[in-house]
Amino acid sequence: MAGFFCRYKMQYAKPVLSVADSVVRLKNKGLVVANDADAERFLRAVGYFRFRGYALPFMQQAPVGFLYGNRQFKPGTTFDDIRQIYEFDRALRSLVMEQIDRIEVAVRTAILQELNTHFGTHWYLDFTKVVFKNASDQAKWFGEVAREVQRSEKQKFIAHYHAKYTNPRLPPSWAVAECLSFGKWSTGPVRNSVCGARIRS
Repeated sequence: MAGFFCRYKMQYAKPVLSVADSVVRLKNKGLVVANDADAERFLRAVGYFRFRGYALPFMQQAPVGFLYGNRQFKPGTTFDDIRQIYEFDRALRSLVMEQIDRIEVAVRTAILQELNTHFGTHWYLDFTKVVFKNASDQAKWFGEVAREVQRSEKQKFIAHYHAKYTNPRLPPSWAVAECLSFGKWSTGPVRNSVCGARIRS
């Protein structure tokens, strides 16, 4: 089967289109464009490739002999139809990302509160406490924390800690949390630690 696909591969030879040529191409495929200059401005901001992704649901198989490829726009499709879908999708993604950010902050805060309450401010540095199920998990996580804190050393809250305190050499967990992605806080070892802390309480 692999040989079948390789046999029919070809070299990519599509030319680079200017923005104006891209608008012409869309019109040749049947898209109704009310204002070429306005369409060009939009494509400069969004890109032809991204725009075409939103345009695909408005396209259909072209008849045999069609001069501009094997797909054409459904009759009556306008540039604004596709632009409105794009703008709606952009607004929806913005709204979703805002809510995800709030959820991430809330979850991270809950994790920190649970671990700080049971294990102290620098629990991730203390290998004598059973914070993680495996010492190797804690060592790996600590290594990642140390690297991220080092990358963030120019942040004011990190610089302030290092200027004022000598020990422990890394900041408390709530400061460290600002240096880490949400993914680091939702990993198995950390999640298991929170569950374990609740069970022991």
